[in-house]
Amino acid sequence: MNSPQGTSCRARRLDPKFCGPCRSASPALEEHPSRHSLPILAAQRVDAEALARDAEQRGWITEAERHQRLINRLDTLINKAHTG
Repeated sequence: MNSPQGTSCRARRLDPKFCGPCRSASPALEEHPSRHSLPILAAQRVDAEALARDAEQRGWITEAERHQRLINRLDTLINKAHTG
């Protein structure tokens, strides 16, 4: 099995504007990250790391890779907000 069925989306609980199940930060945050959005982005990153570890431990490689892509995207947004 390559994806978790019936698992809750922790990121969606953090930000109801979250687009799709754990795919990306809300479009507003992606276009204009700011210091005000840093707590949301940081919380999403923490959750994405936990979800990636869980997926990897369960052998859900595709799911773990998807969460790693989200972590990479969040890192970019966090860096952009810091310099922005």
